[in-house]
Amino acid sequence: MTNKGLMEELLKWKNSAKKVEDRVLSERLGLMFMEIARKITNHSFFRNYSQWEKEDMQIYAHEKLISGLKNYNFKFKNPFAYFS
Repeated sequence: MTNKGLMEELLKWKNSAKKVEDRVLSERLGLMFMEIARKITNHSFFRNYSQWEKEDMQIYAHEKLISGLKNYNFKFKNPFAYFS
């Protein structure tokens, strides 16, 4: 996953419909969000957490990434920094 690839998927999401409520999240963008959440929970800060707790954090993070998607400002070209 690269910033360029993430930005391309975000632009596809933005151009999928006029209203935010009608926009469709692509499978690839969802997988990118899952990858961001997985990478963060595999950090050494979380080494003493059980796998179940990490999965629970990943699900919560994925939900927050999707809900924060509508707030992303497209004039900034570093979406990875915003979503991580």
